[in-house]
Amino acid sequence: MLTMKERDSLFKWTRQKGREQNRQRQKQSRYKRLDKDRMMFYIVEYFEQCQINEPEISPAVSAIKTLIEYLNLSQAGTLKGLREELKECIKWLVTQTDSSAIAVQSGCELFLRFITLASLEQQDFHDCKKILVQRGNVYLQNVAQSRHKIARLFNPFIRDGSCILTHSFSRVVLKVLEEAAESKKRFNVYVTESNPDQSGKKMAKELELLGIPVCVILDAAAGYIMEKIDMVLVGAEGVVESGGIINKIGSYQIATCAKVANKPFYVISLFYPYRSVLTR
Repeated sequence: MLTMKERDSLFKWTRQKGREQNRQRQKQSRYKRLDKDRMMFYIVEYFEQCQINEPEISPAVSAIKTLIEYLNLSQAGTLKGLREELKECIKWLVTQTDSSAIAVQSGCELFLRFITLASLEQQDFHDCKKILVQRGNVYLQNVAQSRHKIARLFNPFIRDGSCILTHSFSRVVLKVLEEAAESKKRFNVYVTESNPDQSGKKMAKELELLGIPVCVILDAAAGYIMEKIDMVLVGAEGVVESGGIINKIGSYQIATCAKVANKPFYVISLFYPYRSVLTR
């Protein structure tokens, strides 16, 4: 039996011990939160540096490169934990950067499926992680080659003397027109201003550097210019499973005008903007 004094002493010791444990847990939680914030800052900074150092690659490809970097840095001990961390990283890229959320999220989701859904026979998680990084690099190589393949495949569609209308800025459309120009084909391009960010002017500047005749028109003039062109050529920020296209605002109106005028309307897209579900 404990005396009253011993009971009081034991009670005080237990309460003090509990307070110390709570302080320790709070400290660990604070450190964990700080580590997470530092990692988020690093990931966003890495993504933005990819965009600055390699302006010719799309935001989706920069995001995929960032995910591969995160794979190398992750301290996760299981495949499930790694997948959850990658999802968190995708969330940072979508919410903390100024790039197209649809393009970034679509590319990252397809990348995540590519590297994690295939079977892994290795028992050691570190070996599995190396394989995931290898798959990520293979995925990047496929993305890099696909733009050139699309340009070669679409080249026969552009005839000598064609007049083309395009909307906004698209790297894959630019590559297609560059391939046609290198094939010694002569053609003219009309580019809409693409307000509010006037991305069409950026497209026009790139075409001028390639020596392609280009004219910037008002967005509202797309219907007026339709009778003078031979085709409409646009890119896509996202492709949904129903076949619908997500692109810069104004694309729908141009497509409607092209249908009425009986002009071919081509959407050129790489495989990574595919989205199985359209988020409203």
